[in-house]
Amino acid sequence: MGEGKIFGLPKKEDAGLTRAEENKENRFKDRKNNAYKEHVKVLAEKCKIPVEDLNDMLSDNEILRTSVLEAAESEALSLEQSIRERWKTRNANRQAEAADGEAEKFGKIARIDELTQIYNRRGLMMDIEQRQNDLDFQKTPGGNKRKEAPKKFWIFWIDFDNFKNINDNYGHDAGDEALISVANLIRENLRPHKDVVARPGGDEFAAVIEDDGNVDIPGIADRLREIIENSDIEYKGRRLPVTVTIGASPYLEDGADKMMKIADNALYAAKGKKDKVEEEGLEIEGEIPSGDDVKNQVWYFDEEIKKYKKYNATKKID
Repeated sequence: MGEGKIFGLPKKEDAGLTRAEENKENRFKDRKNNAYKEHVKVLAEKCKIPVEDLNDMLSDNEILRTSVLEAAESEALSLEQSIRERWKTRNANRQAEAADGEAEKFGKIARIDELTQIYNRRGLMMDIEQRQNDLDFQKTPGGNKRKEAPKKFWIFWIDFDNFKNINDNYGHDAGDEALISVANLIRENLRPHKDVVARPGGDEFAAVIEDDGNVDIPGIADRLREIIENSDIEYKGRRLPVTVTIGASPYLEDGADKMMKIADNALYAAKGKKDKVEEEGLEIEGEIPSGDDVKNQVWYFDEEIKKYKKYNATKKID
């Protein structure tokens, strides 16, 4: 390869200012000219002479003209700095707003179950924690000054009966359809801004029910059970046999963790898990179900008698 092919290439000429740099310089010149004209105008007013006459004087007096130009340039630089700082502030605010929006979006995604679009376990625990904190704060000095006192609440564990059979007999897509349908049924029959429903995982749901003291809460659980049993959940034209069993815990001063344990124990009793009942030493009112009775029912902890019992409806829950 000849020497000139590499080292003999002509030196690239300086291309001068880029388009962006040229535009920036032109903007600065415009600001400087405007500042100069404004200085001349103000100076003419102070000296009480016409602007045209002052311009003529400045044309003839280089020293005076230079002083005015330097003042105009200083003002232009100050204006440019001010504009730059404002732009940085505005840009930083936009970035902060965008970051907040992304954080809020991520936070929502982090607490929502992707399949059913209701709370997941994280969302459930956040809701329970907030309710418990509100009740705890109510007990502190000054905590009772709120316009509306926080309400106690119940926790339901809602378990699919024979969900595996749906997956085995109808396919996993049918199982997903059943989960989505049950989530919607529960959500539609609870009270907005008072109760929440969640899917902690698998084929298990949970609900947090506000208790104002005027509602038969175990009856609400039984009504949900009945609605799900009588629903027409279909997949590809075939009705899916969907029922649920519910374990419920009333509000306990021991806190939310104890309540979730109590609701879980109620579900053990409802499912006829005698080994668990005996292991936990649970006091049961009546007989533990067995055989075909181990499904489609509501059990709860009766705080008055300190026992777990099956809910038996004595009146219709509207």
